Amino acid sequence: MFLVLWANCGEPPAPDPRPAPALQSSSKLEEPRAALPRFVPGRVIVKFRPSTQGKASTVSAPMTLNGLTFQQADVLPVGAEIWTLSSTESLTNKSVDEQEALTLAAVEALRLRSDVEYAHEDLYLHYFSVPTDPYYSLQWHYPAIHLPEAWQTVTGNVKIAVLDSGKLAHPDLADRWGVGHDFGYETPGASDADPTSDGRWHHGLHVAGILGAKWDTYGVAGVCKDCTLLPVKVSSTDDAPILSNVGRAIDWSVQNGARVINMSFGTGAPHVASCLDYPSIQQAITNAINAGVVVVAAAGNDSRDPGVVVPASCQGVIAVAATMPNGQLAPYSNRGPSVTLTAPGGGPEFFGDGLACNDLTPMAPYNGTGGSVSAWAVSKPGPTVFGQDFCHRYLSGTSLAAPHVAGVAALLMTQRPHWTSAQITQRLLQAVNTVPGCVPGTCGAGMLDASKAVITALHLPAPTCGPGTGPGTFSCASTLASGGVSPYHQTWSSLANATLTASSELFAQGTCTAGTDATLRLAVVDDEGSGLSRDLTFRCPGPAHDASFWFQEVLTFMQADRVYSVSVTMRNTGTEPWTAASGFRLQSIAPAGNTAFWGTDRVELAPGESIAPQTNKTFLFTVTTPYALGTHPFRWQMMKEGHGLFGAPTPERQIDVTVPLRDSAFVRQSVPTTVVVGSTFQATFTMKNTGSDTWTLAHFYRLGSQPAASSTWGRQRIYLNPTDSAARGQELTFSDTLTAPTTPGVYTMSWRMVQDTFEQPVYFGAFTEPVTITVTLPPRDAAFVRQSGPTTVMGGNAFTYHVTMRNTGTQAWRADTGFSLRNLSSAWSSSNGALAPGEEVAPGAEKTFSVTVNAPLTSGPQALQWRMWQTQTGAFGQATQSTTVQVIPRAHATFVSQTVPTRVEPGQSFPVTLRMRNSGDTTWGELPGVQLAPLPEFRGNNWGHASIPLELGDRVKPGAERTFSFTATAPTTQGPHAFQWRMRVRVDATTAIDFGEASSLVNILVADRCYCPPGELCPDVDCTPPVEM
Repeated sequence: MFLVLWANCGEPPAPDPRPAPALQSSSKLEEPRAALPRFVPGRVIVKFRPSTQGKASTVSAPMTLNGLTFQQADVLPVGAEIWTLSSTESLTNKSVDEQEALTLAAVEALRLRSDVEYAHEDLYLHYFSVPTDPYYSLQWHYPAIHLPEAWQTVTGNVKIAVLDSGKLAHPDLADRWGVGHDFGYETPGASDADPTSDGRWHHGLHVAGILGAKWDTYGVAGVCKDCTLLPVKVSSTDDAPILSNVGRAIDWSVQNGARVINMSFGTGAPHVASCLDYPSIQQAITNAINAGVVVVAAAGNDSRDPGVVVPASCQGVIAVAATMPNGQLAPYSNRGPSVTLTAPGGGPEFFGDGLACNDLTPMAPYNGTGGSVSAWAVSKPGPTVFGQDFCHRYLSGTSLAAPHVAGVAALLMTQRPHWTSAQITQRLLQAVNTVPGCVPGTCGAGMLDASKAVITALHLPAPTCGPGTGPGTFSCASTLASGGVSPYHQTWSSLANATLTASSELFAQGTCTAGTDATLRLAVVDDEGSGLSRDLTFRCPGPAHDASFWFQEVLTFMQADRVYSVSVTMRNTGTEPWTAASGFRLQSIAPAGNTAFWGTDRVELAPGESIAPQTNKTFLFTVTTPYALGTHPFRWQMMKEGHGLFGAPTPERQIDVTVPLRDSAFVRQSVPTTVVVGSTFQATFTMKNTGSDTWTLAHFYRLGSQPAASSTWGRQRIYLNPTDSAARGQELTFSDTLTAPTTPGVYTMSWRMVQDTFEQPVYFGAFTEPVTITVTLPPRDAAFVRQSGPTTVMGGNAFTYHVTMRNTGTQAWRADTGFSLRNLSSAWSSSNGALAPGEEVAPGAEKTFSVTVNAPLTSGPQALQWRMWQTQTGAFGQATQSTTVQVIPRAHATFVSQTVPTRVEPGQSFPVTLRMRNSGDTTWGELPGVQLAPLPEFRGNNWGHASIPLELGDRVKPGAERTFSFTATAPTTQGPHAFQWRMRVRVDATTAIDFGEASSLVNILVADRCYCPPGELCPDVDCTPPVEM
């Protein structure tokens, strides 16, 4: 039993404390280096593009890459070339990191050349060996993949190429080695025909033992008993195969007849290497696969995805993860989507116990029996290993899992030498078991099962037959064939006294002559055309159960994809009562091969129901018509569970499944059940086209409100988008913004498909599911009623604006709950309307806000609009109509002086002078309509003038004074009269705006010589008319 893993080996082997024995001079016997770079320093692999004339590249002269001179060293079989430094002096005394950096710079320089197809470094690869797990039997890994069962069929005889550390003359491998080759040289292109191992770590010996150790009375047995092992050495004393050497080894293996290649090595952590970046090795593997060779590689031992391991990540390679004796994935094993298969690899400890190994200088401690057992030798250089140095040992790793898969692939290749690598791989992937605890995408297809993989003789289990569903009927069953190559094709046929009425691969039923012998044949043919049959003779049963058709009620025309009620009446003409507990039911038997065609394939009896002999049973049930149009059979028959069909079936009814030109089915909808009056909301309705015509906007298909022409929700139609269409069977979602009614209450919403033809709308199909929607008043809502105020104001002046709003919500407005009228324009400062303390505006009531508004100083038209406001929630309800108020420039005036009499006769005309100063920022006269006018609020009259305008062209600049001289006329009513004037701007014929200071108030007494104030005695007043002389 043998296992080995490929990846970093955990802790490196301990050095030999004793002096090494004297060896013959050989480049293969160098001592291992203390540390290796990831790839060969100063070496690159490059493939040049063919010339424009189609000829191979002729680049051969030395070339300078990043300041270093490289020369051609070798040509690989895949057409790529190895180039090395002309002199290694540039690498002398350089650290590993510096050597890698210089090499990678040369690779990048090559990649920039237009004549280069690809270039990459020449990787060092590593053998994958890890710890083992104790307390399991020596050969646990063979039963784990059911290998002993597979050996009963085939033991193998093809060539397996073992790309590894070379061969040794181990007794368990005597006569098993075929021709080999040594590619384990640092020098590019160097090789020889002697693959003898020269290292101390005999990894290849252990791998070879798993693949093909002799079957005898010594040691262990290999997976493939008679397979020839081709030892292809790819590493020397460094135990680190070089990528280019591996490519050459693969090509050699193909040329020398290998049908399977095993590679238990690869790049290890922390290095990340994908095969996509190394086309040379991929080409070598592809060539091998195209030649019919199965390529197997270890997944690696770094608990990561092998997609970053070369060669495990190469296309076509079977990447193998490792399990422990308990069947679970080993903790060290790589895992993930790039794993192909899993096989026993052992673990979880390091290197296991040796068996009859007297290793005085072990390269690692012997401490477990959880690995796979295979050939081994003590840790001495290969040429010095003799006699008692050979032994066996437990080892663990994906290195040891890989040869299990490669060996089983060789068994299968022995059976089917004409199969391609892909066919072998596919068979292996189908021959697996579940890895316990392994999540999907981690362990590949699963754990290899050799007994399932090898091809056994075709086997057909004997079928069984018994009584059918009534007199002269039978029912037979079988299990699926095994062996051969799946898939299988099993068929039934009648040889004597039997008529098949229905059959499948595993089931047959029919009629026969009661009381006589009937014979059936069950035949099977596998995927390769191998056949086998079994004949079965049985006694045709007499009447046990029977039924006759009585009546059925079913339409002959039905619409597609609909549910219909049907009834079938059957009469019990047997001797046993029909009950559900006994397994009796009505069974669909048409169409043949699809008994659930009508949506159900059976109709059960009710619990406790019993149909006595010679009584009828009417089965009432529903069927669902198919989507497909056409004429389809409808037929039923009685059945008893465990017995089969019996009695007479119903007459076959041919049902025409049709579809109308226009039809629809409701699918789903999204509609709120509560909305606020007048609010908008989003609604969606999904309908399915169950008619034959395609719905498009151009063909006038819409979703129409119900009842027809109803605009309750603000829409009578919901339209398709111009690019929308729905053919038969497709669903279409209509989306629109709807508007709630303005009256609260409970409403019902329903829609239906409609085609707006030129004559009249055609409504069709199902209604949407009616939904009840409650339309409510909002807690906070308002409606604009009216507003009034000046249309022209002077900048900086205050004026009053009246706004009336109606409370259309359900919450009363009060100042202490934050309600107010808010001015929506920032131009009017914070001119807002407030509610009085304690004032409440109930729902449905109106409120007129009289707002003192401060006009802005900026002249020109200014928008004025209002909306209700609530402190916690912000603006709500309808805004007022937006109105424009004209703001004229601000003006100001200061009274200076006046000349006015204190008493005048009624009706008397008298001169007046009145002087005013322009104390504002606007020139009077440039501001049109500036005039002096009497104040009307005082009792009296206008003293004969409505206004005193500026003279035409007159301009009074800021700071200047203007004297108004005019003749005033006293009123005819005697008594004191107020005399006071003020500047104003005439806006229009009916509107004027006063500004500035008024003149000093003078109470002029209007009186004649007889005037006596009312209520007073005036003895000095003489009203006697003068005597004319």
